[in-house]
Amino acid sequence: MNTLVMHGYQLREIRIDKLSFIRYSEEVPESPEGLKVSVDTNSEAIDETNGLAFLTINLDFDPSSQRLFSLELNLRGECIREPGADEEEFAHFLSKYSVPLLWPFAREIVWNSMVRMGFPPLVLSTINIHKTLEASSDPQVCSEPSGG
Repeated sequence: MNTLVMHGYQLREIRIDKLSFIRYSEEVPESPEGLKVSVDTNSEAIDETNGLAFLTINLDFDPSSQRLFSLELNLRGECIREPGADEEEFAHFLSKYSVPLLWPFAREIVWNSMVRMGFPPLVLSTINIHKTLEASSDPQVCSEPSGG
């Protein structure tokens, strides 16, 4: 049996700061073609043991000339540095590692919101968030290829 080794920095709480879903049409999309996903992140060390990581996701569905819906989700992750963990690496953890921890929560919230608004389920793809965010200092826009 493998022994689990816990990381010295932990995501302790996730909060939804904003969830906005606007439906512009009664039309229901048949496929995710036309869906634009933008992702932005930020982080902040509050003190030597506490920090925040932020993830913003914007979805805009415009398959042709008619906009069907938009969704904005802002998540906040509250993180702590465990005793003995390197204080200097905490800011690096906040900016690089805690945001990928928020992505699974965002995927679930988006899926649930789509269903509640009467749309087919939409599962956001698993992405390499590091490479996506390194590609540009501006929010990265990508086409979302998978539907639920």
